[in-house]
Amino acid sequence: PPVYADGVLYIGTRSGIVYAVDATDGTELWRFDVGATIVGAPAVLTNAVLVTTDNTVTAIAGQ
Repeated sequence: PPVYADGVLYIGTRSGIVYAVDATDGTELWRFDVGATIVGAPAVLTNAVLVTTDNTVTAIAGQ
C-alpha cells in the first residue's frame, strides 16, 4: 500500500519500482528501481525511504 508523508505518496510496486508522487497534483517526483519485487509498504524516515524485497532491505537516501 502507498505511504503518505509530508505531502508525498510513496508507492512500491511488484515490478520493483518505488515511486514518489506529489499528493496534491499526482506529479511524479522521482522513481527508483530496486531490481526485485517489493513486499510490504515503504517506510519513510527523515532522510531515506526503506523498501523490502524477499531477501533485502534497500535504503533510498536523500530523496
